[in-house]
Amino acid sequence: MSILALLVERLGAIFELSAAQFDLLDSHWQLLLKWNRKMNLTRITDPQEAVLRHYGESLFLAGQLTPGRVVDVGSG
Repeated sequence: MSILALLVERLGAIFELSAAQFDLLDSHWQLLLKWNRKMNLTRITDPQEAVLRHYGESLFLAGQLTPGRVVDVGSG
Protein backbone atom coordinates (compact mmCIF):
# COMPACT_ATOMS: atom_id res chain seq x y z
CA MET A 1 0.00 0.00 0.00
CA SER A 2 1.36 3.44 -0.90
CA ILE A 3 2.07 6.07 1.72
CA LEU A 4 -0.64 8.24 0.15
CA ALA A 5 -3.25 5.51 0.57
CA LEU A 6 -2.11 4.91 4.15
CA LEU A 7 -2.27 8.63 4.95
CA VAL A 8 -5.81 8.90 3.60
CA GLU A 9 -6.95 5.67 5.29
CA ARG A 10 -5.39 6.28 8.70
CA LEU A 11 -5.49 10.04 9.04
CA GLY A 12 -8.33 11.12 6.76
CA ALA A 13 -11.02 10.37 9.33
CA ILE A 14 -9.15 12.22 12.09
CA PHE A 15 -7.78 15.31 10.35
CA GLU A 16 -9.54 17.54 7.84
CA LEU A 17 -7.02 17.62 5.03
CA SER A 18 -7.64 18.39 1.39
CA ALA A 19 -6.51 16.15 -1.46
CA ALA A 20 -3.79 18.72 -2.20
CA GLN A 21 -2.52 18.51 1.40
CA PHE A 22 -2.38 14.72 1.22
CA ASP A 23 -0.44 15.06 -2.05
CA LEU A 24 2.03 17.40 -0.32
CA LEU A 25 2.56 14.89 2.48
CA ASP A 26 3.18 12.21 -0.14
CA SER A 27 5.72 14.47 -1.88
CA HIS A 28 7.40 15.15 1.46
CA TRP A 29 7.68 11.40 2.08
CA GLN A 30 9.25 10.81 -1.34
CA LEU A 31 11.82 13.56 -0.71
CA LEU A 32 12.54 12.24 2.77
CA LEU A 33 13.25 8.77 1.39
CA LYS A 34 15.43 10.17 -1.39
CA TRP A 35 17.61 12.22 0.93
CA ASN A 36 17.62 9.60 3.67
CA ARG A 37 19.59 7.37 1.27
CA LYS A 38 22.27 10.08 1.04
CA MET A 39 22.36 11.13 4.70
CA ASN A 40 20.77 9.66 7.80
CA LEU A 41 17.66 11.77 8.39
CA THR A 42 15.44 9.16 10.04
CA ARG A 43 15.43 5.50 10.98
CA ILE A 44 11.72 5.32 10.17
CA THR A 45 11.37 4.13 6.58
CA ASP A 46 8.37 1.83 6.94
CA PRO A 47 5.32 3.63 5.48
CA GLN A 48 2.94 2.40 8.19
CA GLU A 49 5.23 3.57 10.98
CA ALA A 50 5.88 6.87 9.17
CA VAL A 51 2.16 7.61 8.92
CA LEU A 52 1.86 7.22 12.69
CA ARG A 53 5.16 8.67 13.90
CA HIS A 54 6.06 11.32 11.33
CA TYR A 55 2.70 12.55 10.13
CA GLY A 56 0.09 11.51 12.70
CA GLU A 57 2.01 12.89 15.67
CA SER A 58 2.89 16.11 13.83
CA LEU A 59 -0.70 16.73 12.73
CA PHE A 60 -1.97 15.98 16.25
CA LEU A 61 0.43 18.53 17.74
CA ALA A 62 -0.47 21.10 15.08
CA GLY A 63 -4.12 20.71 16.07
CA GLN A 64 -3.28 21.56 19.69
CA LEU A 65 -1.54 24.85 18.92
CA THR A 66 -3.14 28.23 19.29
CA PRO A 67 -3.54 29.89 15.88
CA GLY A 68 -0.95 32.57 15.31
CA ARG A 69 1.51 31.05 17.79
CA VAL A 70 4.74 29.27 16.86
CA VAL A 71 6.48 26.42 18.61
CA ASP A 72 9.88 24.87 17.85
CA VAL A 73 9.81 21.34 19.23
CA GLY A 74 13.19 20.48 17.78
CA SER A 75 14.54 17.03 17.16
CA GLY A 76 16.77 14.51 18.83
